[in-house]
Amino acid sequence: MKKLTFAACAVMLAIHHAVEHEALKLVEQEVRLRNLPPELVGFRIAHISDLHGKRFGKENHRLARLIDSIRPDVLCMTGDMVNGKRDDGSAFIELLANLKGKYPRLYVSGNHEVRNIWLNEKANREGFLSALMKYGTTVLDGTSYSSEGLPVSFHGMKDSRDKHVDIEEGLGAKDKEDINIALIHRPSRFEQAAKAGYDLILSGHLHGGVVRIPFAGGLLSPDKAIFPKYDKGVFHDFGSALCVTSGLGNGRAYPKLMNRPEVVLIRLVSG
Repeated sequence: MKKLTFAACAVMLAIHHAVEHEALKLVEQEVRLRNLPPELVGFRIAHISDLHGKRFGKENHRLARLIDSIRPDVLCMTGDMVNGKRDDGSAFIELLANLKGKYPRLYVSGNHEVRNIWLNEKANREGFLSALMKYGTTVLDGTSYSSEGLPVSFHGMKDSRDKHVDIEEGLGAKDKEDINIALIHRPSRFEQAAKAGYDLILSGHLHGGVVRIPFAGGLLSPDKAIFPKYDKGVFHDFGSALCVTSGLGNGRAYPKLMNRPEVVLIRLVSG
């Protein structure tokens, strides 16, 4: 009887791992923005974050096919696509290599990219950035990107723990005529960015709170906070909007619950 119970538990754990860590899902979100120009109504943003060196299928083919299938107007990647100093970035590069769509690919660094990965002999920042450029990826660590023919600009800020960093200096100059979208790894920067005039902020970092509790939200954050405020989903405050994705991989081997890896498709609407 004990052997049967142990086997049943092992099967349940294997199923749980397969669902919570391997079963990709697409999350569709409408984000309402004030004064949205008519030509941007329905604009489609694919948003991913926190890959942490994970592979979905051989060379990340499964993840690449899902992103391509939603036909985004732009792909935004908000950091931690690598995982600490043991990761040379190959899983992330494989994803970029296997994307077939002809949409812009925009990326900002998370805490795993800026912390100590480049001290590893296997990885170096120059080689990593060269590979990103080879596959058409624009790094927005303090710079901006404008979509050709459309009144929308994207701005990215390299991750920083400094609470007093100048948000506008970190993101790059806004375009007063455009909708301004900020890519920032940490959603804790939301209030700063909103009050600085950015219309939409895209973030990750919190892994959806790791364990999702019905009607209560995410339980934990990497910053050791319980029930973090901006854990997952769309938030409207300070005259702006925030979209936080729970991400794709794990920085550490912790169990997840009701929190599958996700690709977010954002549709801009007026309101």
